[in-house]
Amino acid sequence: MWDATFPHAQAKAARLLGWRREMCIWTALARGTPECPGLGLGLMPGGVCQGVAYELAVETQARALEMLWHREMWTDTYTPTWVTLEMEGAMHPALTFTTNQASRQFVGDLALENVVEHIAKAEGERGPCRDYLSNTVARMHALGIEEPHLRALNDMVKTRV
Repeated sequence: MWDATFPHAQAKAARLLGWRREMCIWTALARGTPECPGLGLGLMPGGVCQGVAYELAVETQARALEMLWHREMWTDTYTPTWVTLEMEGAMHPALTFTTNQASRQFVGDLALENVVEHIAKAEGERGPCRDYLSNTVARMHALGIEEPHLRALNDMVKTRV
């Protein structure tokens, strides 16, 4: 949401019913190492997820989809999933990437203390895991999206650094 590195025509506020954000994916390269993996966000069933939907322009759609596929599907962490988004009072079909709970990168039930520890300590090719969470929470706040559980997690991580 805060790191849209693919070409898009516009971004719009959207609401996804039946899904929620969770720090539920091990990342041993981007924001961690095999010895100290970080955690990444994934969409899990249940709840409501406020976010941003990106409309792809026809002329750059193929390139944008290639970039997204390369970024999100290079492992089995995510499953491409057609969903229905609520935008501007109407329902729209959209493609998103949901968490593949059968992936070996799926965290499962990790105690909160361990979640905080991994986020606070892990650093990888794309920087510290704590920055990933902090940047996400800050971007969400700038967009008027508040997820108290992620803000609380971010506050806990800050006390561990």
